[in-house]
Amino acid sequence: MAADTQCQRAQPSSSTWRDWSRISTTMRRWAAVFLGKANPADAEADPGVTSGDAWTEAALNPPSWWQGLHKTVGDFFIWSSGYEVLANPIRELQKPLTEGWATGGGDTSRVIFLESAKEAHIQPLIDTILPGKGKKGDAQMVIEEWYKARLQR
Repeated sequence: MAADTQCQRAQPSSSTWRDWSRISTTMRRWAAVFLGKANPADAEADPGVTSGDAWTEAALNPPSWWQGLHKTVGDFFIWSSGYEVLANPIRELQKPLTEGWATGGGDTSRVIFLESAKEAHIQPLIDTILPGKGKKGDAQMVIEEWYKARLQR
């Protein structure tokens, strides 16, 4: 399974910049609420840039943080889409996680990161729940094969 990292990103036009700015503000507020960092006097206020911790921003952890993970889970599979909000942090997670897995004694062939370039974040769900679609996408097929291989051990 080779990761498909060829993705084209749509850039907002100047006419939609206000919409993107509004979305960005909303996401910062949601992040602050989720992380318990919202302003207690006004949770709707824009908190600006908010950072998480080792658990909420896993891509920021050094490789040493991931050492020993292979003792807890035998295999690690992350599927993502090039069209999702978290595409860059998922890409950034791959190197330190794989390096930590290896230096901790894990077999790196058991760590799989797969990115589908032109599928939505919810594509595997769409492939299975929409009536009449009739065909599973590549992501759904790979995910199913990965699960089947583990269940047949």
